Amino acid sequence: MINEDSIALSIDEMIESWQKQRELHIEIKMYKQSLDASGIPEATLKFDSQFHDNYIKFIDDVTNSLSELKAKFIEMQKQKLTE
Repeated sequence: MINEDSIALSIDEMIESWQKQRELHIEIKMYKQSLDASGIPEATLKFDSQFHDNYIKFIDDVTNSLSELKAKFIEMQKQKLTE
């Protein structure tokens, strides 16, 4: 038997974990951009932020999907109660 509340809580935990990853990638990207803009010769440093941009988009997609999944799960639970 699965505790139905634990499913929603588990989804919340996954979303929180992904949000932490997102924040980390934003911080890393901003740090790299600040190094690029610091006046250090471009031959020495030039970071490509494309990976971070793509990963942040991926995280946004994942968290949106998880949020939709949770909303559908909650809606299913409400329908079960009204039947």
